[in-house]
Amino acid sequence: MSQQLAYVVEQQIYPGVDFLIDLHGGDINEDLTPLVLFPAAAQPEVSARSREAACRLPAPYRVRSSAKNSLYGWAAQCGMPTILLELGVLGRWAPELIRRCRESLHNLMDFLGMTSVRRRSTPHSAKAGAPSTTNRPPTVSGSQRSKLAMLSLPARVSARSAT
Repeated sequence: MSQQLAYVVEQQIYPGVDFLIDLHGGDINEDLTPLVLFPAAAQPEVSARSREAACRLPAPYRVRSSAKNSLYGWAAQCGMPTILLELGVLGRWAPELIRRCRESLHNLMDFLGMTSVRRRSTPHSAKAGAPSTTNRPPTVSGSQRSKLAMLSLPARVSARSAT
């Protein structure tokens, strides 16, 4: 079943996407500090765009990843900029984590030119995220839309194994 799902993702979703964010919430056994992973084992322009996006998110750590067969790793291998955002503690979501996830998605949408309201003009530092400058949801106009895929699937699903 996972191979069929991976095949559909690669064949029907990846071709229509400009950028992929893989959202994770911390498993029941993971007490994680928020972090963003970006691909290092991809074409240089894909890695650079992914890293630039990772720097826009309010997470204290950005990690260069050499993963090639994860959801975001395989997307990078297919030429798509991508990041993995890890927020959450022990499988539970507190209001602060939900706010931080929302802020991260808004910042990414701003970075991709999908919104008409700019929240940040400079990338986040590697320290814990600063508060958002606005709590308003982004306004998306037709001319500013980008194709963003937000997926949360099992990390070991490999599209390559389904083809």
